[in-house]
Amino acid sequence: MYKITMILLLLPSLVLADGTGNVYGGIRASQRHMGFKSGLGSHMFAKTMNQLSLVGGLNFNSWLGTELSIYSTDNTKRNATITFGKPELGVTNFSGAGDDSYTTFAKIFGSTVQITARYEFLDTLNAFIAAGVNLGQLKVRANMTKNDSLPATALEQTNNRFVQKRIRLFAMCTTGINYRISDSIGVRFDVGFERTRKLKMRFETLASSPNKYHLDPQNSVIYGLTIYFTA
Repeated sequence: MYKITMILLLLPSLVLADGTGNVYGGIRASQRHMGFKSGLGSHMFAKTMNQLSLVGGLNFNSWLGTELSIYSTDNTKRNATITFGKPELGVTNFSGAGDDSYTTFAKIFGSTVQITARYEFLDTLNAFIAAGVNLGQLKVRANMTKNDSLPATALEQTNNRFVQKRIRLFAMCTTGINYRISDSIGVRFDVGFERTRKLKMRFETLASSPNKYHLDPQNSVIYGLTIYFTA
C-alpha cells in the first residue's frame, strides 16, 4: 500500500518532468461488469467489481501512441445461497441434500498494453480507439457458512472452502473521449471490452472428490473515468 501511495503522489511530477507533451500518466477508476455463465459460477460470485488502474502512455505523433497500465479490482464479496437442486459450478445438484450458504470473494488484477489511435475534434477534445492484450489473473474464494444437512460442529470438520486462481493472456479493446482541462491536466471517459472468458477454471476441492467443478467467467465490459497529467 505504501508503494502504491508514493506512485500516486509522484505521478504528476514524473510525467511533467518529461517536458515534451508526448508522455502522460493517470489514475483510472472504473467498474467491471463480468459475471459468470449460468450454473457455472453465476449463483456464487459477484457480477460487478470496482477497479483502480495506474496508466502511462507515449504519443508517437498527433494520432498514434501506446499505453500501459497496471490494475486491480477490489476483493468483491457476495453472500450466496445455493438451494436444493440448483446447478452450480457445473454440478447438477450442487448443494446435495440441503441448502448451502457461502461467503464468496472474486478479484482480477494484472497489466495491459495497447496501441492507441486518436482523432481530434478540437484542440481540447479528441476521440480514441485502442487495442491490445491483458495479462490478468482471476482469484476466487468461497467459504461455506451454512449447510442444512450438517450440524454446525460437523460443518467445521468438512472441506467447506476453496481458493482457486488462473492467469491468462487475453485480447482487449477500448474506446472513449479525452478532454483537456488545461495544458497539464485532462479527463477521459471510456468503455472497454476484455475476453475474460479465457480465465475459466476446472478444479476439484479434494483429490478424492467425485465432482469436477467448472467456473466460467464471461467477457468483461468496463466503464472508466481517468484523470491524466501531461506536459
